[in-house]
This record gives sequence, structure tokens and C-alpha cells, in this order.
Amino acid sequence: MKPITSIQDIYDILRHVTGLLDQLEKEQPTHKFEQAVNLTASELNSEVETILDFLEIPYQS
Repeated sequence: MKPITSIQDIYDILRHVTGLLDQLEKEQPTHKFEQAVNLTASELNSEVETILDFLEIPYQS
């Protein structure tokens, strides 16, 4: 993941996060759904950590 250098980068990350959530909403409850949830949660976690690192806010899971 590229480092954040501007507000536009944060905006792009948040657009990606909302896209992941929209995609997740459309999935049906199956084994594939469980895999999608795990992958999406991991990606969301990573995206949020990137923003918090940029803002210099300690991350607590």
C-alpha cells in the first residue's frame, strides 16, 4: 500500500473501503461469503491502519 501524502489519498482509501462494504453487502451467505468477509475485514483493517498512521493516532484493535 502506498503511503499517504495528501487528503486525496485518504479520500481514495475511504472510497475503496466503501466499495468493499458495498461489495460485501451484495454477497450471499455461503462459504464464499465467509471468505469474502474475512478478506474484506483484513483489507478494511489495513486501510484504517494506514489512515491512523498518517494521522499519527495509535491503533488499537
